[in-house]
Amino acid sequence: MAKQVLQRLSFTAGELTPWLAGRADLDPVSRGASRLINFLVSPFGGLRRRPGTRLVARAGCREGMVRLVSFKYSTGVQFMLEVGRGYIRYFKNGAPLTDAEGGAQETLTPWKTDEQVSNLRMQQLNDVIYCVEPSTPPMTLARYADDDWRLEALEFSGMPYESSLLNAVRLECRMVREGSANRLLATADDDVFTPEMEGKEFLRITRKYGETVAEGTQMPFYH
Repeated sequence: MAKQVLQRLSFTAGELTPWLAGRADLDPVSRGASRLINFLVSPFGGLRRRPGTRLVARAGCREGMVRLVSFKYSTGVQFMLEVGRGYIRYFKNGAPLTDAEGGAQETLTPWKTDEQVSNLRMQQLNDVIYCVEPSTPPMTLARYADDDWRLEALEFSGMPYESSLLNAVRLECRMVREGSANRLLATADDDVFTPEMEGKEFLRITRKYGETVAEGTQMPFYH
């Protein structure tokens, strides 16, 4: 049997799993490859060589792990963050940002160990990165300017609440007239209310009417 050469003009499907071997009936098979090494797939289907790397700066710490986190606000405003033991450094346009004295700009952080740096989760929203790590309080890293980055404790604007299942605790709510004001009276058939909750708790009431759900929030109250 003569050898057949298949012509591939597009690789938009990327690398294919070996489970697709022999599945010529599937469209992605005609647009993929079994292995792509040192190549990048362009949006138009072709391939181009993976670019190389160059030394921009040495890490801020001599030992311990270092993570690189991208910060992209827009097409023209992009940074790379170097997160290491107890510090964050900033890079832009392939060079580190410097402070007023000409040194690398750094922000001190509470993440001092490799475990903390590894467990750190960072989520960007506009010019703010929300940072959470199990052993330290949540933090926010905000960019006010290229030379002004601030790491601060996260302040919660709302109060967390936990739900009480109605099939476990019977809860009744009714309006009570006290003088010239109405007061919401909530009673339960179990000890779900405690004196420490007085004046501090939100109560969110959810009731079903057919397929709809009505919600109401009252605060503060306690009975």
